[in-house]
Amino acid sequence: MDDLNRKYINDNLTPEELKKLREQVNTLSDEEIGDAMLKDWDEFLDARSCDMDESLMRMKADIDRRIEESRKPRRSAWIKVVSLAATILLPLFVVATVYLYLNGNYSGTDPRQSHVITAKGERAKVMLPDGSEVSLNSDSNIGYYADYVDGKRKVRFTGEAYFNVSKDADHPFHITVQGLEIVVKGTSFNLLARPDDDFTEVALDNGSVELKSDKTSDAVSLTPGHVALVDRSTGDISVTKADDIAARSAWLRHELIFVNATPEELVSRIEDAYGITVSSAVKSALNDTFTGTLPSDDLDEAYAVLSRVYGFDIPIYI
Repeated sequence: MDDLNRKYINDNLTPEELKKLREQVNTLSDEEIGDAMLKDWDEFLDARSCDMDESLMRMKADIDRRIEESRKPRRSAWIKVVSLAATILLPLFVVATVYLYLNGNYSGTDPRQSHVITAKGERAKVMLPDGSEVSLNSDSNIGYYADYVDGKRKVRFTGEAYFNVSKDADHPFHITVQGLEIVVKGTSFNLLARPDDDFTEVALDNGSVELKSDKTSDAVSLTPGHVALVDRSTGDISVTKADDIAARSAWLRHELIFVNATPEELVSRIEDAYGITVSSAVKSALNDTFTGTLPSDDLDEAYAVLSRVYGFDIPIYI
């Protein structure tokens, strides 16, 4: 099988030889197929490294075509063909990923960037390569690099998170969110930047951050105990002193704090926290503002509080 295998890799098989190779494959176990195919794989990579992009794409297309042409009604034969393709394609894709990464020829998401994503009702804690710690609230997405980019620690973010950024004066920490660039210097803060909101909010506990608006190019420095609100439509940045700065990160303590929250705001935060869709009947019952604290990790208790306040006895979600 070795000679046919080499011819297959180098795309030199005749139709008769392809049929013979297929018959041999059908008599082998998956392990034997893997040993046979991988034996010549390193030699192929060495010979083709100069034009890897073109070779990989051509081989994948050819393998797909041949598998399609060689389909048989017998299940066992089909499994053998799939096993053969998997044996070839697995190292193929691994090598392709490494090669395209090293040469910067990847047309999709930057291959150097890792992402952590939380769904509605989920949370996650992420330790970045520089030692910074990020606690993600529900429905959030953070993208980060394993190394420095232009001497900087760069992060892209949407959603809500609490950042504890490690100090490193030689490598500034940059966060890119919609319409805003945030430069951090060993700092703890809550960042709220949901795509559907009209604003981005930064609430600073300690340290210092600098915010730069993409639209106005205005830069604002934030000091502890202050909250910056960025209007995405105009790019304007407003800063206020917050007596309730800890309330911005109450979700870390599994609390949802509301102060004169409108019914719409109440529904939105409940849906985000629990990953549910509030029923239309309950939405109609929430006919006034709400001030109070709800648990973000106990829907039954939250329902009990709201049902007492608003006087309803119907399922809270669809």
